[in-house]
Amino acid sequence: MLFKKEVYLLVAPSLIWGQVLKIQPGEIPEELFNCMHLARVPINMDLQCLKRYTCRGGGQHVCLLMRPGQVQRCTYCGDEAEPQYFEGCLYGTHTDINCIEHQ
Repeated sequence: MLFKKEVYLLVAPSLIWGQVLKIQPGEIPEELFNCMHLARVPINMDLQCLKRYTCRGGGQHVCLLMRPGQVQRCTYCGDEAEPQYFEGCLYGTHTDINCIEHQ
């Protein structure tokens, strides 16, 4: 009997709070949404090149040039993952690049 009372004391606040939330059937609020990204679709778009390189002046940079590619987008929350580039970067291997900051 004591166990049942303890469970009730733990569950009661959740039940009361659940009645306060106004949720329409089939609607999941963002704060309660914990997406597992189970359904993804491929999306073709321009992606930034995220290659890190060292310029001629010795500074560390991220390329950030736009390149055509594809990502896998979650159909529920829009999360994008697995970027794949269709073409190589204009800077190639990023080994010989000048920059304005480190001349």
